[in-house]
Amino acid sequence: MNELADIPVPEVLDPGRPLRPHGTEVVEDDRPEAVVLRQALDQSCAYGQQLWAELNRMRAYLLEILPPVLPDRRSRRADASPDGSDDDARWQSWMDSFAAVTSVLCGPAGDGGFGRERARQEVQWRRR
Repeated sequence: MNELADIPVPEVLDPGRPLRPHGTEVVEDDRPEAVVLRQALDQSCAYGQQLWAELNRMRAYLLEILPPVLPDRRSRRADASPDGSDDDARWQSWMDSFAAVTSVLCGPAGDGGFGRERARQEVQWRRR
């Protein structure tokens, strides 16, 4: 269960993506090119801000879960993972962070709960 599923880069980050709807639309998109480009820029920027905010939260989490600096640095824990199967708070924080990062990587629409389910499975598997 340690293998991460590939997450494709969201279309909103593809500069060559189609900017006007295609397919079975009855009404043609006749908006000026500048309006279409502005909408695409707004969508990309909104997703970039979402990515930044989630990574900033992850940075805070990584600092929060570090063990305190002890006078004897040899006794300091070497990782930032939960201490054991009964460390509920750290397991929950880990699950929340994994789910949030997975969701934001999937694009502005999120992942439909995939990251949260994967995090829950990992925790169940590892807490045995």
